[in-house]
Amino acid sequence: MDYFAHGYGMDEMGHGYGDNAWGWLFMIVMMILVVLGIILLVRFASGNQSTANKSNALDVLKHRYAKGEITKKQFDEIKKDIK
Repeated sequence: MDYFAHGYGMDEMGHGYGDNAWGWLFMIVMMILVVLGIILLVRFASGNQSTANKSNALDVLKHRYAKGEITKKQFDEIKKDIK
């Protein structure tokens, strides 16, 4: 008994369920959403790192100024560059 010839997963023309345009369109939309989700996740993760790096650099700068390694003028110029 041929199940596919009797309508189990096929239409009269012998096409399966995956051959229609809506299935392909849905698959393309889902792939686009997955890619956009990955891009947003990467941007969110990298955004947090850049903020942490700026505060880290500012802490180092404050420490150098406190130790007397740089002058007030140098401190202000470097701080301006960091921000």
